[in-house]
Amino acid sequence: KFKNFDDDPTATQTDYQILAEMAPHHTGGFGIQANWKNFDLNASFAYQLDGYIYNATAMAAINYMNKDSWFGRNRLAYTRDCWQSYNVDASGNIYLVTDPSELAALNKNAKYAAALSEAGFTTSQFIEPGGYLRLNNLTLGYTLPNNITDKTFIKNARVYLTATNVFTLTKYSGLDPEVGISTLRPGFDNGNYPRPFALTAGLSVTF
Repeated sequence: KFKNFDDDPTATQTDYQILAEMAPHHTGGFGIQANWKNFDLNASFAYQLDGYIYNATAMAAINYMNKDSWFGRNRLAYTRDCWQSYNVDASGNIYLVTDPSELAALNKNAKYAAALSEAGFTTSQFIEPGGYLRLNNLTLGYTLPNNITDKTFIKNARVYLTATNVFTLTKYSGLDPEVGISTLRPGFDNGNYPRPFALTAGLSVTF
């Protein structure tokens, strides 16, 4: 259903409403550093408290009815959950439902708009919260004790393991809430490639 914001039964530009702001107002980050004996731990976090994302990827996956895309998708399962204006009588004949009560009962569990558009509908259904807490980097290091390095020509030796993009806590249903940051469409997820997880091992030696 689309909400009518004025008394005109026709959908016009006066029915357009600003639903959410994609640009966040509160972003930041913080770090944690800890040492215990020869071990060291460093963690850096990033967060965003507000802002919204338009999940165009989900909109396309659900609402696109063009014949040449989304190979293998179960269109029958999708259309079953769409808004319907036709029903089938006891004789198997299709008829247009005009009674409001019958129409409401027919669409009691409808999830999506009527499957009549080849390009999909832009609605509030796919606007999602963009807040998140992400552990960007986590490094665990170990410095070799002096009683080992003093026996060699090495002054200091440290081995470490660094993980990047460790986890993200978010209500966003897409792959990555940090979408469009480096593009001209921040907050618009149109199949943006998510940030990958990376694991790096290293050795730092001072002679």
